[in-house]
Amino acid sequence: MKKVILLVFLALLLAVTPAFAAPGKPAAKNTIIMISDGWGYNQLQAVSYYEYGKDARQIYNRFPFQFAMSTYSYYCNYDPALAWSSWEYVKTCYTDSAAAATTMATGVKTYDAGIGVDVDGNPVKNTLELAELVFWALEP
Repeated sequence: MKKVILLVFLALLLAVTPAFAAPGKPAAKNTIIMISDGWGYNQLQAVSYYEYGKDARQIYNRFPFQFAMSTYSYYCNYDPALAWSSWEYVKTCYTDSAAAATTMATGVKTYDAGIGVDVDGNPVKNTLELAELVFWALEP
């Protein structure tokens, strides 16, 4: 998970730092981070087939940076093999949006209904807060 957060930092840094702009082009003025709760590869593939009759035709497929992560709750002990083989398991081991969003935003797993906290209830900084710290540290 920490590797994903590091890659997100790198993407943000590359987008907002003039030194990394393509020759003759200014650095990006804004960075858009799209977090799609409940959106996975299967949903993206289904939309592409529905709209175009082929896979990988959505604009999202051409984004320069794409990341995926698991967002199951800390106490779930998610097992992919069981998830694919047992519907009953899937009904007992799911994640709510608060825990999923916290994991996506911070890289830290939490419990269901936990927002912006670790499993012990301690606040954790999200990616944008950390990126802002890095940005201001690099500002001349």
